[in-house]
Amino acid sequence: NKSKAIREASNYLCEICKCEGLYNYEDVQVHHILKLQNNPELLLEDSNLICLCPFHHKKADNGEISIEYLQELARKRDEKYEK
Repeated sequence: NKSKAIREASNYLCEICKCEGLYNYEDVQVHHILKLQNNPELLLEDSNLICLCPFHHKKADNGEISIEYLQELARKRDEKYEK
């Protein structure tokens, strides 16, 4: 249910692609910004979840996208969704 809620809040779009002016709905996945092995308490925290396409998900997993940037995108999504 949490995964579905995050996807709905993101309009089923990759948040990074959207910031780049692209509307990518293809195989959007929910990514944990801070890894669960170090932060298991963040499993279902909206602020730690973000929708990404497979390309950006892999880059995020490899540390090629900053945690701060991902957190900022999640914060902006939550601000819009709460309105």
